[in-house]
Amino acid sequence: MVRIFVVDDSATARAALKSALEGRADWVVVGEAVDGHHALATFHLHTPHLTLMDFIMSKMNGLDTARHLTARHPDILILDDFCCSSDFVSSRPREICFARTDKND
Repeated sequence: MVRIFVVDDSATARAALKSALEGRADWVVVGEAVDGHHALATFHLHTPHLTLMDFIMSKMNGLDTARHLTARHPDILILDDFCCSSDFVSSRPREICFARTDKND
């Protein structure tokens, strides 16, 4: 069972992502956070295998949140909806970053 933690300041986005993920029998969303600060405060309660995080959040963006989380939990895996800077990727090889693409691309 893959344990997933979702971080997004949009309730609609969190609900949609949770719905899509829980359609798989081997995935379970174990926790959600409404912003970076909430993620930092609650991550340790969930022990996820994977964290899915929005980059653009109002109180703390995804990159800063990822940096704080990986400083505390160096072995975590984070998927974010942005392209990381090369220095961040090279210093944290377990983060996997991707960019949203338009369906017309």
